[in-house]
Amino acid sequence: MLAEAARRLEATGADAIDLNMGCPVAKIVTKGQGSALMRDPLGAAVVFRTMRKAIGVEFTIKIRGGWDDRTVNAVEIARIAESEGVDAITVHPRTRSQLYSGRAPWEIIASVVDAVAIPVIGNGDVRSAADAEAMVAATGCAAVMIGRGTLGAPWIFRGAEVPREERARIIRRHDALIEALLPPRTAADPAEEAPGLVRQRISGRRAPARADVPRPRIFGGSRDLLERLVTTQRYFEDFAVGDRFKSPSRTLTDAHFMFFAGMTGDNHPIHYDEEYGKKTRYGGRLAHGLLLASLTAVGASTLAPLIEDSIVAFVEQTTRFRAPALIGDTIYPEHEVVALERKRSVGLLTLRVALKNQRGEVVLEGEHRYLIAYRPAA
Repeated sequence: MLAEAARRLEATGADAIDLNMGCPVAKIVTKGQGSALMRDPLGAAVVFRTMRKAIGVEFTIKIRGGWDDRTVNAVEIARIAESEGVDAITVHPRTRSQLYSGRAPWEIIASVVDAVAIPVIGNGDVRSAADAEAMVAATGCAAVMIGRGTLGAPWIFRGAEVPREERARIIRRHDALIEALLPPRTAADPAEEAPGLVRQRISGRRAPARADVPRPRIFGGSRDLLERLVTTQRYFEDFAVGDRFKSPSRTLTDAHFMFFAGMTGDNHPIHYDEEYGKKTRYGGRLAHGLLLASLTAVGASTLAPLIEDSIVAFVEQTTRFRAPALIGDTIYPEHEVVALERKRSVGLLTLRVALKNQRGEVVLEGEHRYLIAYRPAA
């Protein structure tokens, strides 16, 4: 759905598509949207990939520091986004649970800047040009996005004191733009959000016609960033024993358990009955074994985009379960090249796969074998 929406927006002439993963509002996150996507890095990776493939214009995202203080994962999400072809990232460093309260921890922005090569835009607690300069100095971000700091003070972008007469002119223009561009019912909303700016209607003016109001451009349309991010394909000769690839983590939830049970018919109460699970040796609801095995899929790892052109076949896998995984556990998949064997027409690549939980304990380990093509002759 998101990919199709992005495709349609591009067709209407959008210069860029921005995915907002920062919205903390309850009616949004309860649908699994906005900052709720921060809770599901693997799901977010799928969204990034499908949207990136659907559009040719710049693709950017906005994220928060994480869902709450226990899951501050902005760096993880940023790295996934970069690997899936996102062109730039805006970071609001508060967690969803903070909403808009407390201080915005700019150090999270700095950590994202250090973790990725794509442009990072800082956001949060910027109410003046001096604040913006301080953010750039403190974090190294490439640009600054100002949100709530503009409400009631759109002249913030001047970077200097604005005389009363000029403020009045800006208020009148803002008021006219609202009436020209928004339907009557919607036009009242910005006035409620910005008291002192547009709540008092200015009499004796004619709102400009919709066609008379210049349309802002949002990014500039340059393809330079995307061209720098084209993924280099790997062939058999490009791998070495010891190469490692980490996949996005995933916290096991009811949704995963119920989907897997519905797909496979495995409805044992150990997977869905909390009280039953408490009476077992595990003390809780146990993840399906094959559900865990599916989390080792190379298609969901950072290796996947590197072998899109070279993978020939998935030959076999072995799996050994080392510890139980329960609902609420966060699983971290890892892949490591452990053997390379040249065959007549293709190479055989062996990966050691492992799943670790949030305590670093190995839950599952095994091996996957893939046939990988040799690099084509020049």
